Amino acid sequence: MPWAAALLLLAVVLVAVRVPVKEGKTAVEIVRDAVKQYAQNAESKANESKFAPYIADAEQRNGVPAGLLHRQMYQESRFRSDIIDGRTGSSAGAFGIAQIVPRWHPDVDPLDPIASIYYAAAYMKRLYDRFGSWSLALAAYNWGQGNQNRDLADGIIGNEWPDETRRYVAEITADVEVA
Repeated sequence: MPWAAALLLLAVVLVAVRVPVKEGKTAVEIVRDAVKQYAQNAESKANESKFAPYIADAEQRNGVPAGLLHRQMYQESRFRSDIIDGRTGSSAGAFGIAQIVPRWHPDVDPLDPIASIYYAAAYMKRLYDRFGSWSLALAAYNWGQGNQNRDLADGIIGNEWPDETRRYVAEITADVEVA
């Protein structure tokens, strides 16, 4: 691949001219990391394209606002193959494109991306019906229904959300307008 050869040449040049390196890494390590990131981004874009039609169909079938599930799947997995296929799971025990925790959702195989997409769309619709807004549905998806119920008990929406949930909802809703 021409870009790989160009990056290798760049590494040689950086070493030859003794360019200062960051974070204690050598020039070769910096370039290797850049190549890995580039390859991962290309793979993620391919996965995103592969699953986009299923996501759009799942949104339409379940009455989820256009683009919301797509943005949510990006937030959950970044469309990375290692997350989609289960090689990398979350600290909470979530797996797959929709980051489903099998213990709480035994009716779907989280490592089946198509089934997970449709399951996540139906689940989001159920959360929306229960909590009355897509933002609250996103918070419940991320933090759990029980936690969301406890948060709403005092009448102040979101005051108990952990930082991760605040960022999750804010980042998704910044890209997709929802009610």
